[in-house]
Amino acid sequence: MKNNTKKIIGAIIPFAIIEICLIAILITIISLKLIAIEEMPTLFFVFMVIYLLVPIICLIVSLTMRIKEINSGEEDEAKKY
Repeated sequence: MKNNTKKIIGAIIPFAIIEICLIAILITIISLKLIAIEEMPTLFFVFMVIYLLVPIICLIVSLTMRIKEINSGEEDEAKKY
């Protein structure tokens, strides 16, 4: 179990770094008003937010799949061959 914990932490750390960067970009754009949101077309703003949220969602899905692989022992089985 200790070995799995290290592998899971190793999968979570890069995920967390990328997530924090993407969320920081989104918050910075909205809160500091780097772009005049009032003058921007609504559809473009929605597209911009979705453009930043899609990688976040994909990373969450891939992280859950990776944790399932680690917990099921697929890596350990592959090492035998």
